[in-house]
Amino acid sequence: MYERAAIEAHLAGSTIDPMTAQTISDQLTPVFLLKSRAMEYAEAAIQVCLQRTLSPGCREPARWLRRAVDLCEESGKGVEG
Repeated sequence: MYERAAIEAHLAGSTIDPMTAQTISDQLTPVFLLKSRAMEYAEAAIQVCLQRTLSPGCREPARWLRRAVDLCEESGKGVEG
């Protein structure tokens, strides 16, 4: 992540990413919005994993439960019990 002012200064003179040399958008996304979207994704993915774990035809419930636990830990939600 970079400071917004530094990014805006760069974009004022160029639309080329200095790290990748590819054209970039001049639309900035605030970090809190990215964090919010990442949290929404994690919550949805956790729900899918738990649904798979509990579905009658699930052949690998431990795998899906482990993934749900990993997602909880990665997202900072934690796991109780």
